[in-house]
Amino acid sequence: MFKSQSGFTLIEMMVVLVIIGILVGVGAPHIMQARDNAEVAALQMELSGLQLALEQYYLDNEYVYPQTEEIGGIVAEFNHLLAYVNEIGEDYELVTGAEYTLENNDKDYTFLIYVKDDSEGDYIRLTISSSSAGVARERVDNIPQ
Repeated sequence: MFKSQSGFTLIEMMVVLVIIGILVGVGAPHIMQARDNAEVAALQMELSGLQLALEQYYLDNEYVYPQTEEIGGIVAEFNHLLAYVNEIGEDYELVTGAEYTLENNDKDYTFLIYVKDDSEGDYIRLTISSSSAGVARERVDNIPQ
């Protein structure tokens, strides 16, 4: 008399859709945060490459770092490379150009940039220097004027 019908009931389909919705709701923010962290990590890699170039210059040029006017082209090119932060990043924005300073009779240098983190409302300062082995990443409330 009655034929057995195979398939899903409306309740079963609704339960599956609710579970999928919960998974997407929980996972999406983590995926977006991971992407933003990857953008800052890419900046750190660029800075690490620049640090290696500055150290090679130091070794090849009688133990002095390049003068500000000598590195001007590198700073300009680095600023150009950083433009992708404004194009790709949704939460990050480059707010200052790269700053390069020499100290101690050209024996020490500092190179830094500031990136605004719109999701947190603060800034990230990325710094390399002759006294550090890698890129320093620090959250700051504001940019010194």
